[in-house]
Amino acid sequence: MPQAYLAAILASIDEGMAAYDGNRRLVGWNRQFRVLLDLPPGLLRRGRRFDAVARFMAIRGDYGPDPEGAAAHRIAEAFCGNPSQDLARRVGQRRLEIARRPLPDGGLVVVVRDVTALKNAEQRLQDAIDAMSSGIGFSLFDADDRLVMSNHGRWTHTLEPEIMAKGRTFAEIVAARAAIGMYKVPADQTIQQFLDERIARHQDPSDEPQEIELADGRIIHMRERRTAEGGWVALGTDVTDLKRAARAREQAEQRLRDAIGALSDRLYLWDPADRLMLTNAPPEDWQTSPVEDAPTFEAWLRARVARGRFRLPDGVTDEQFIAQRLARHRDPPLDGFELDFADGRTFLVHERRTAEGGIVLLATDVSALKATIRERVRAEQRLRDAIDALSDQFVLYDGDDKLVISNMARSPREADRFALDRPGITFADAFRQRVAAGLFKLPPGMTEEQYIQERMSRHRSSDGAEFLIEEPDGRVLLTRERKTAEGGRVVVRTDITALKAAEREALRARDAAESASRAKSDFLSRMSHELRTPMNAILGFTQLLQLKSKGSLTPTQSDYVHHVFQAGTHLLRLIDDVLDITRIEGGRITIDRRSVSVASLLAEVEGTMSPIAAKAGVAMTVTSASGAGAHILADRTRAAQVLLNLCSNAIKYNRPGGKVEIATAPEGSDAVTIAVADTGVGIPPDRRDELFKPFNRIGRERTGIEGTGLGLALCKQLATLMGATIDFSSEPGVGSRFWVTFPRASTGSDVREDAPAAAIEIPGQRALRILYVDDDSASRDLMGQILSTVPGAIMAAAPDARLALDIARSSPPNVILLSVDLPGIAPAAVLESLRSAPETSTVPVIAVSAATEVSDASRHRSAGFAQALSKPLAVDAVLGAIAACVAASAPD
Repeated sequence: MPQAYLAAILASIDEGMAAYDGNRRLVGWNRQFRVLLDLPPGLLRRGRRFDAVARFMAIRGDYGPDPEGAAAHRIAEAFCGNPSQDLARRVGQRRLEIARRPLPDGGLVVVVRDVTALKNAEQRLQDAIDAMSSGIGFSLFDADDRLVMSNHGRWTHTLEPEIMAKGRTFAEIVAARAAIGMYKVPADQTIQQFLDERIARHQDPSDEPQEIELADGRIIHMRERRTAEGGWVALGTDVTDLKRAARAREQAEQRLRDAIGALSDRLYLWDPADRLMLTNAPPEDWQTSPVEDAPTFEAWLRARVARGRFRLPDGVTDEQFIAQRLARHRDPPLDGFELDFADGRTFLVHERRTAEGGIVLLATDVSALKATIRERVRAEQRLRDAIDALSDQFVLYDGDDKLVISNMARSPREADRFALDRPGITFADAFRQRVAAGLFKLPPGMTEEQYIQERMSRHRSSDGAEFLIEEPDGRVLLTRERKTAEGGRVVVRTDITALKAAEREALRARDAAESASRAKSDFLSRMSHELRTPMNAILGFTQLLQLKSKGSLTPTQSDYVHHVFQAGTHLLRLIDDVLDITRIEGGRITIDRRSVSVASLLAEVEGTMSPIAAKAGVAMTVTSASGAGAHILADRTRAAQVLLNLCSNAIKYNRPGGKVEIATAPEGSDAVTIAVADTGVGIPPDRRDELFKPFNRIGRERTGIEGTGLGLALCKQLATLMGATIDFSSEPGVGSRFWVTFPRASTGSDVREDAPAAAIEIPGQRALRILYVDDDSASRDLMGQILSTVPGAIMAAAPDARLALDIARSSPPNVILLSVDLPGIAPAAVLESLRSAPETSTVPVIAVSAATEVSDASRHRSAGFAQALSKPLAVDAVLGAIAACVAASAPD
């Protein structure tokens, strides 16, 4: 071909072309080659090496950031003997496709094609695919089943871009997806079976979409079609929400069917043609014949009338009933209506038009409800009769504070007074009108409005508290108000006029009884003083005779003195028991409960009672049991009194050579029992109920054994006051066992505040001045005789407080013994006068009292007395108290 034709051909084509020989030198090119590659005119000339063009483009930045390395790579790649092609490389604003083809002589042909428009069109197509709904996946495969393009990002898996790389076959893509667990494989298939089936459906696509479930729960409808060139286009639609909605709709429809089926009411749905569409009634209740599934309302109605299902009103024929029922059905009323059935049931029927023109009918069996209503009416009447029969006034208000029911006008006499209390009136209106009518007696100094406001405030709170209302006629009403469950109020007024009168009478009787009790207490207090004061002389002088009579009295006289002392001691015990019983009955005895060591308590009892037992020829033992180391909660003095009394009885009523055993035992973790057992005569079974009664010795009064019959009664009452219990068992001729169960206490101090001083000698000085103040001359003489036994003791005596204060200030004594029973002056006043005088401010004062209460002794010490002594005076107790005071006041 002439060279001119060849040049013309090269100049007329759109592609750029250039040829290089085996030495990589430029042989020829056309204008499009320079223009498309944007090369300067001087760069291309015959004989120019390929390397120069490659380096120019590399330096210009066409191949990346490493010009030298990129140029060397391009040169080596171009002349390697294999064809190569750069796909859509940008040069300036153009996207070029550069193909290199080797020549037989080792040369090279370079073809440059402008694919800018093609690539832009492809990008627009890709953008359109990527812009599809997020629930749609698109893939295009060529005739070789290799991926051309897709919007792989719709699958949301991180490896999806790599899996959906262009050029991968369909089989490779589904295998890769299965490998990362993207698919949910059916339970009856292996992964390979699933893949084989999927590839087969892809190769031969069906008109129906294939449903694919992914592992994340999504459901994809996959539609695939062949393209004109023999490839495939696949469109995947995410129908997860649609499937869920379909399932939800099916579930809702089923729930609706279940709900309708579960209704106790009968439901019928008629379409616009008045044919039955839906019902929950059994077929025999709506079919007019076995073969008719959708009867009209009229046919259904006539069939039921013909079967006698309804109870027609009197005088109404079948046709009249049908006509009335059809008219009501075609123009349903807003309110329901009742239908009576022949079997006695009553249905409440409601009919409504549907939006499409049909009718829905709901029939409710109200037979039980109507029976309940009838019963409620009867119950309400019974309630009203019951309320009217109440002697109390009864008023019920609803949640709006309006009167519902009342019995306040139940009699003609009350009708006029309470005519305003009619149903529907509010409490406020009724109360105001009744106040205005003068039906209440207002408290002194309170206006009507203040009274109304106070009453309304109480009514609004309705806390159930009781209050009184007085009426002008003298009646007194006890009023109680409470809220009801619905927020209303119930008001009950009880006429307690007679009760208040009785209460006033009872108060007068109580005042009289209290006055008598006070008189009794005053009498007993005086009697205690009057009895114990002469006993003080009897026992005191008897003790002095016993101390001073050694060698001066004959044996007979000594026996006389001993008998006098014993009789006096017995009489004193009788006096103390009577006074204790009286104090307990009058509630005037004081119990000081604290932690008491069982071991120390038993040691005290044993030390006191052992000599008495030995003298009576009775062996007494204390058994150490597990309870002996415990502590009990008790008044120590009273607990010892109870145990000493039990031991005394066990010794007195024993036989010669008998035994008394005191034993302890724990009663669980909360109590300790102390028992006293004897080998005495026992208690007859028929007399045991009398044992703890005062002054009852159950036949022992006819024996020579002294006793008062008060000991066990006193023990019983003292044990009860301490929170303990006492009981016994006995066998006549064998013996008795009494036991006391005390509450267990935690381990603590067990200090006896009333313990006398151990020493009775007067230390420290040759002359001891004692001042004794007492209005009883015998007591003063006795104290003088007691102190005469103390060497160096000088006693001054005063019959009253005034003289005692003068003596004490003029010649201060070492110790003062003050009778707290002096008439006309309180002992605290005397003590205060002594403390206020400098001469006597430090002199210890001992209280001497005819009282027997331990609490009295404690009270005297708390008031400032150094010691407290009780009449009759014991010689050793007097000397011990004086010795303790002198020792405490002596200088260190």
